[in-house]
Amino acid sequence: MSDSKPTPPGEANTQTIYDTCEPRQDVLTGELAEDQFAASLADVAHSDDAPIVYADTQLFFEKTYPTSGLQELLTRLATRFVGAHNDDYTGTNGILRLDTSFGGGKTHNQIAAYHLAESPSAVPDLSDFILNQEIADEYTDAAALGLDVNSAVFVGTHVDAEDARSNYDDPDAPATKTMWGEMAYQLFGREGYEFLRENDENRTPPGTTKLERLFERNDNPSLILIDEIAAYLEQAAAVEIGDSTLAKQTNTFLMSLLSATQNNDKITVVLSIADTAFADQAEDVRGLVSETISEFNSISDRVEGSITPTEDNEIAAVLRHRLFESVAEDGRDTTVAAYMSLYTGDRDSFPDSAANPEHRDRLEDSYPIHPTVIDTLTEELDSLPSFQRTRGALKLLSRAVYRLWQHQSDYQERHFVRLFDMYPSDGDVRSTLLRLFSSVDMDFEAAIKADIFSEDGTANAEEEDRNWVKNGHPPLGTHLTTAILWKSIVKGADGRGTTRRPLRHAIANTEVELAHYDDALNNLLGEGRRSACFYLHGDNGEKIQFKSEPNLTKLIDSVVEQLQDGLARRHLEEALDEALGQGSLNVIVGPEEPHEIPDTADEAHLCVMDFDTVTITDYETVPEAIQTLFKNTASSSGGQKTPRVFKNNVVFLAASANDVTDAKRTAERVAAIKHIQNNLGDQYELNTEQQDKLGERLDSAKGTLDQDIKKAYTHLYFPTGDGLAHRNVTTDSTIHQSVIEKLDEAGAIIPEGEDAYGVDWFEATIWNVGSTSMTTRAIEEQFGKRQDAEILLSPIPLRKTIAQLVREDGYAYWDEEQKTGYYTPETTLTATDHELDDAKNLHAGLSYQDVKLSQSHTLYTSLDELVDDVGSEIDWEEPDEDEEQEDETTDDDDEETGGSSGGGSGGDDEPEPFSKLIEVRTSEPAHVSRALQEMRADIADELTSAREEYDGHPDELTPIVEGVWIHLDGADAWKGAWFTANKLSNDEDFAEDTTMDFDYEANDGADSKSEFEVDFNGRPEVFASHLRFNMEPEDLANPDGGRTAEAEFAIEFDEGDDRLYGDTFDHLDELLAVDNAFTVTMHTQIRVIESSEVTQV
Repeated sequence: MSDSKPTPPGEANTQTIYDTCEPRQDVLTGELAEDQFAASLADVAHSDDAPIVYADTQLFFEKTYPTSGLQELLTRLATRFVGAHNDDYTGTNGILRLDTSFGGGKTHNQIAAYHLAESPSAVPDLSDFILNQEIADEYTDAAALGLDVNSAVFVGTHVDAEDARSNYDDPDAPATKTMWGEMAYQLFGREGYEFLRENDENRTPPGTTKLERLFERNDNPSLILIDEIAAYLEQAAAVEIGDSTLAKQTNTFLMSLLSATQNNDKITVVLSIADTAFADQAEDVRGLVSETISEFNSISDRVEGSITPTEDNEIAAVLRHRLFESVAEDGRDTTVAAYMSLYTGDRDSFPDSAANPEHRDRLEDSYPIHPTVIDTLTEELDSLPSFQRTRGALKLLSRAVYRLWQHQSDYQERHFVRLFDMYPSDGDVRSTLLRLFSSVDMDFEAAIKADIFSEDGTANAEEEDRNWVKNGHPPLGTHLTTAILWKSIVKGADGRGTTRRPLRHAIANTEVELAHYDDALNNLLGEGRRSACFYLHGDNGEKIQFKSEPNLTKLIDSVVEQLQDGLARRHLEEALDEALGQGSLNVIVGPEEPHEIPDTADEAHLCVMDFDTVTITDYETVPEAIQTLFKNTASSSGGQKTPRVFKNNVVFLAASANDVTDAKRTAERVAAIKHIQNNLGDQYELNTEQQDKLGERLDSAKGTLDQDIKKAYTHLYFPTGDGLAHRNVTTDSTIHQSVIEKLDEAGAIIPEGEDAYGVDWFEATIWNVGSTSMTTRAIEEQFGKRQDAEILLSPIPLRKTIAQLVREDGYAYWDEEQKTGYYTPETTLTATDHELDDAKNLHAGLSYQDVKLSQSHTLYTSLDELVDDVGSEIDWEEPDEDEEQEDETTDDDDEETGGSSGGGSGGDDEPEPFSKLIEVRTSEPAHVSRALQEMRADIADELTSAREEYDGHPDELTPIVEGVWIHLDGADAWKGAWFTANKLSNDEDFAEDTTMDFDYEANDGADSKSEFEVDFNGRPEVFASHLRFNMEPEDLANPDGGRTAEAEFAIEFDEGDDRLYGDTFDHLDELLAVDNAFTVTMHTQIRVIESSEVTQV
């Protein structure tokens, strides 16, 4: 699918629906009331309560579209009326059957027939409704000359079998008991009724001859309209008349009536067929009524002319005519052209049929209603018994048009009436939806409230809308969900719902990029952090639909509300560690007190502030907590603060206040999903497909959490000569790497791979003004002390710089350990009588590999300064006698120290390698990650102390782990012990080096009549395999009882199996800090040794 919006030819000239269409006034004002959709032939004929749109002949025809069926009906009627008036038989059928589905326009056509008979002069233009102009003129003339058609209306639902009286407002109306009695009175008044009184009172139908005599009593033609006949026959079947029933007698009467219509134009009967219009009732009365209906149908089939009031292809025109006063054809044509260009320009995004030439005709015929709306209403919903085709469609669309014009300023670029315009915020639309839901036995009411529309604007689609509307786009969330809702009601051959291509066809606007619809839909289907729908299902090969049962999003949200405190935070911390990645800076996560950040010269620290401690709203104002940490250090928690010396070795990263909330919410979802996964079968029953989807949700949520964290942690503060400066950090890789890149971009660091820096920079930035020498350790410390200096990430660039100063710029270097000096080639000595060539331990040039940064190595501004300072250490060549004297002196020294023989240790013995044991422990029980974090902070302080004790460069020291001990206790320790044992025993790095002790006791109360004890000592894999946590006898601990457990895990590495401290702690954190809620206390032993002594990494 294309991600860009095609530009149809002439799109810029596409007029909106507001420009091309003018709704009828009652639609525009919302006055097209509910009762106007319930057309009633009985009310029009027998009551003053009929809506004016039906009761007033002129208004009725003005708002009626002349369908071919209606034109055919009225043409036949006018033809027969004129024939009767002229006493010239036309040879046409005298009984006309309206053949239509429920809600297909039969009642509307019967009302039109009634008005044609009763008030022909009030019809605005008969030629619009009568196909033959000559007949229209003749009927108009005949009516003017006195033609007055007699009419009778019998509606089966308006009367009952015991009382056939239709008009109780008529004081002269007799209490008729039968259809024939009532018809006789309506046609010819009291005189007509008296003619059939005996038949009515005895409920015996008149024969054809008697009926013909009745009609001959009046010169004018008669029109009889019969509607809802099945309802009447059902009632009449229960009225016994001798050995017969009123239903059978009525059928006998109808047979006589239909016979009376033959061979003359004086009697015309228009009726609807019972089995079609009353199918549900016919199904229930398969006995006599069913036989009666079938018999009646077979009678009418022989003589009637069948008419379909509204053909399928006329529905759109009928709806448009009723809803709109006018529609501009030129605007329609431009719009259709633009949309056909859209559909043909990106065929893969729409159904194949949308690009067919025939679709252009459909767009033109249905304009301004989109064809997908017509199809949904007349093909899908029309299959439901509770939906009346034209009437139901008209009701819904009138509300849609009303809403469109009411919100015109919100929907400026609108070209069609769409499915989503039938929005459930409208009361009439909602009531229709509820009836439809009942018809299909699906309850979508919860889905509407949660996902589509809520009074307080909190539905998920409304949340999605806000993401788009604020950027000038339409409310895509409600557009999508409302359209999907309408497609979710009726179950077709391939099930309920829709797919993306037809969905785009139903909602796509030429002014909106198609990719936006997909993005919004993806959010609604679960990718949206705040707008994922609870009841929306499908995609990835499945049809998209609403269901009455919630989806995984709802389940996850419900679990989020029940999460234990700290569980989501732990996932957030893990994700932050992952997002940070590796780099040259020493990362300290969540420092809150100065002592947590070592004040060291040889290591730069990236302090990632905890989002509960510091968030940034105004980046120009450095938070007080950061300022305190930057300016101060301390020896312990709560200890006396002292000014931080190496301020230039500390940078800070803090989160944006606006973005932290998103990260927290996503972390909650990650925690909830993992909780569900870990409790499948116990708390949650999910099928295989749902489990797979849950796994996909977890992967997606983890990816989102990573992005959320990177989006939040963007505020970088770093030292400059003027204090802390700020930069925004953004990244597609790791946060740590992006911090390095941003510091490099700001010129605030010396990257690891840099070459030597020049003498001018060195003297202006690092060298102490006025000094003639500095130890290399003091030079290194300058980078940490001076805020106008760059941060030194690696000693190598400094060592290269020192070497270059000595090789090229006149500086000299003295190695006190090796008693060796280095100077710039071609340098001459001026401060001594010795010749430079006579110095055995002074060498021209210097390699950076020979440069060490320590107190024992010194850089001088010149060779003269070096000689002046350490002259006694320089080994000059002397005359032979001096050499002999030196030998004697050396012999004396040997004698004083025991000589070179005798087995003494001697002066040439190597010093013992550096080694220091560090032991730290947690102060109180905490989750594994927090416990490890606390120990890391204490270890960092101890490492700083060790490096200060070491004579060499700190980089030459390596901390290795000798052992880690984990302690759990409390009533729930069994589960925590099993979890830990299971994890450690299945890990190749820890399994062979771990043992455990476990004690458990449970009793049933104070008397302790029942007790249970477990003592275990051994390998964790045995405990994990045979003493699962769900075997714990918890039932023993009744309300009066209790239980307690204690576990100790010892991870002790063999001598020679040197485990690096950082790798070991990271692995332990990753292994044990996974979806657990228990707390531990921990302690560890770390040995700091020279890197050359490490035997295994």
